[in-house]
Amino acid sequence: MKAVFLLKLAVLALLVALAQAAAVFVLGRARPPAAALSIEARLDADAHIVFFGDSTVSWASAEDQDPRFISHLLSEKLPHYSMALLHHPGYQPNLYRTCCGYIERNGLQPRILIVPINLYAFAPCWDLSPDTQFEEITFYLEHPSLVARAWYKPLAVFRGLSRYRLSQEEFDLLPVYWGAERIGRMRDFSAYPTARAPEELRMAWTRNRFILNAMYTLHPRHRQVRALRAIARCARRIGAQVLFYVTPLNYESGQRLLGEAFAQKLAGQVAVLEQALAAEGHELLDLSRTLGSDHFGWTLTPNGHLRQSGRQCVAQALYRALIEACGVGSFLDGL
Repeated sequence: MKAVFLLKLAVLALLVALAQAAAVFVLGRARPPAAALSIEARLDADAHIVFFGDSTVSWASAEDQDPRFISHLLSEKLPHYSMALLHHPGYQPNLYRTCCGYIERNGLQPRILIVPINLYAFAPCWDLSPDTQFEEITFYLEHPSLVARAWYKPLAVFRGLSRYRLSQEEFDLLPVYWGAERIGRMRDFSAYPTARAPEELRMAWTRNRFILNAMYTLHPRHRQVRALRAIARCARRIGAQVLFYVTPLNYESGQRLLGEAFAQKLAGQVAVLEQALAAEGHELLDLSRTLGSDHFGWTLTPNGHLRQSGRQCVAQALYRALIEACGVGSFLDGL
């Protein structure tokens, strides 16, 4: 009896999904979201260089005299070579991999891929956040046909797109770890202090955010690590070079609040990434501990947002790395 009920329920769910897909197809609602259309347009330009990135690449302080992003500063050093800029707060390697798949399927031929790696992107508070899954963008980039796109809505309703998709309630219940030790749940770390909060509460918030962002244990099988390896393999197939680099972090503040354990965690996470990329024949440019606190623009919540001086340092480091990547002479000669 139970099996019959479950079968009927499955048939009903399928019929509902088919009806939704048909309605979307007939009514023409399978149009990609604006962000997906923007990504497609920038990639379709078939630029020499594709520069991916999150807000660590595309942020400037209101106090900066020169508000240009890292990508713009680097592009200025390469005036004769086109650059596609794919930046948005929260973007992470999984989405970069999707973009690389789009490049390969459409026969595009960028010569250089620049892939920033924000160590915070591997932390559960970012990796599993409902705000950073970019499920709809990913689906549309991976499914070019209108018929396939018509299935997005029903699949999203029945949560059939990703096992990583969580509701806010589920996310709030996720455990938080300091290494292997469980120290609470996400909801225990979410009370943002008011502007009038005592200094000790404000510092406690910053310390807790460093814990959330940095004190996780990174495993080689993490989905974002696998995405980086997939990017390396895709680049090899399309004949592109890749510059993987770890974005700068405010390690001085982190170490001051969390002690030597913070530095050890960062070193361990970078080591995992270096080994993963070495297995694909790539080196990793580690900029995680290259800039002091005065180069960062955040106040209470730790992130990789850089002031003008920091962005200039990173742009110069990337330029040098691109020049040195081919050994003799400038990599520009091959473009």
